[in-house]
Amino acid sequence: MQMKFSRDHEREADAMGFQYLMKANIDPRGMVAFFEKIQKEHDEAGAPDMDGTLSMLSTHPATKERIANLNALIENGADSGPYRIIDLDFEAFQEKLKALLNE
Repeated sequence: MQMKFSRDHEREADAMGFQYLMKANIDPRGMVAFFEKIQKEHDEAGAPDMDGTLSMLSTHPATKERIANLNALIENGADSGPYRIIDLDFEAFQEKLKALLNE
């Protein structure tokens, strides 16, 4: 019973994150791409789907559900742009972070 509340909180967090990205003019489709990557890795690992009965045991909504919810937000007019382009050099970010942690 308590897991439902945790899943509801995760759904709310996804929706709020989506809204924050929109307000910052950052393309929210990046959230969809993130969850699609997680789903792909899940599928490639041969892990069981969290749909149906197994979803009752999870504290998070199924990844497919999260993707569908975000796509619904996009379809409901949120995909308007223009968005800021963020070009993150992840390797440079990691190196800078490592340097800061080693100080």
